Amino acid sequence: MAKNISPALDVINKYPELGWVKGNTELLNLGPAAMDILAQTHLRKETFKSLNDAGFSAKGSVGIASMLHEHGSKDVNKDAQTLADNVKSLNDPAFKAAIDARAKLQVPAPNETPAQAEARRAQIPAAEDQVRATAAAHIAKKPQDAVKVKGVTDAVGIELKKNEATTNLRSKVSNATADKNAAADALLAELGESKPAAATGKAEDKAHQKADHGGSDHSKPKAKKTFS
Repeated sequence: MAKNISPALDVINKYPELGWVKGNTELLNLGPAAMDILAQTHLRKETFKSLNDAGFSAKGSVGIASMLHEHGSKDVNKDAQTLADNVKSLNDPAFKAAIDARAKLQVPAPNETPAQAEARRAQIPAAEDQVRATAAAHIAKKPQDAVKVKGVTDAVGIELKKNEATTNLRSKVSNATADKNAAADALLAELGESKPAAATGKAEDKAHQKADHGGSDHSKPKAKKTFS
């Protein structure tokens, strides 16, 4: 792996802000493509350390920076710090390992051939399915973590299935009482649904009212008969 260090140093010598990488053999061994990612994302030493402290590998940390950048992050360091904090607080080794495995596939190997690149990219769908599976398992065990889990996966561009990410939030909405409609609306906003919970609740109440009275809507006053 040492043969990868010299080309990597050639890259980081072009970017003074990457001076902190010179002493990190583990990063240098990832090769020049990884250094290009660090330069492109402006990943800082303290952010890399936070990702490491959260349990991500060196390659996975570089891959996370790349995924954040690829999926629209305007501040990779800030978003990577948030992701690291969330993953650390979730304390789920399986979910973390799945994210790390997917992120590693984002980083080209040193001297990677076109065939090798194609083979690497071909593994991405299965890796993302594993992220979804571990996310669903975590949410099933700890529904209160649903928003946080979805925040992590959204940041790196892995969309969860509706029944994985939102079932527990929907349950909270359905259990919200009439005097807590504001809280229910906030939960629906987390799901990306625009219809207010209050309006939904009223519509449902109206439907039940009609059903209870043989299909007639008795909430409206009957028109008076007039005689000419």
